[in-house]
Amino acid sequence: MFRNERILMLDDDLRFYYRPDMRAPYLLPTGPRELRQMLLYIDIQLTQQCPMVGISARAGNHEISDAVRYNTRTNCAYGLDLSVLRQANIRYRKMAAYEDIDLTLRLLQAGHPNAVLYNYCWSTVRRSPKIPLVIRRAAQMLRNNHPDLVTLIKNRPRIAWSKIHENKSGVPEP
Repeated sequence: MFRNERILMLDDDLRFYYRPDMRAPYLLPTGPRELRQMLLYIDIQLTQQCPMVGISARAGNHEISDAVRYNTRTNCAYGLDLSVLRQANIRYRKMAAYEDIDLTLRLLQAGHPNAVLYNYCWSTVRRSPKIPLVIRRAAQMLRNNHPDLVTLIKNRPRIAWSKIHENKSGVPEP
């Protein structure tokens, strides 16, 4: 399906969905026909000027009304034109995590935009069992490799329903 030196990089735990109409707030699971259309759309978007084309994550996908956005975060599912990476002398770095974000940032710094498709999206089937320390070290490596672009922010964990109190009847109240 992909021409020349094009490849598709996918995490191994993904499910794909599509939006039949960009005005519709809902997503439908992809079947063989929609997956083929998604792959063809990636192939069409991959050019010398745009050597990385990703699929949107499901989280937040409904907030975007454009079918395609440029120069934005790409991870977990994307196509690459390897000839452009070779010409720019860009290779994958050995990282425990975030290697796709590192690659995106290096392509952008080399003047190559990326595209992300929002009429399709992915979600993970299962949570990654990666150890938090490994993730933290990979994030620090990403910051060290791109100090002008990456800032690490420490998030405090949120507890859902933290303000629920029980009334005298035993029924939770907000």
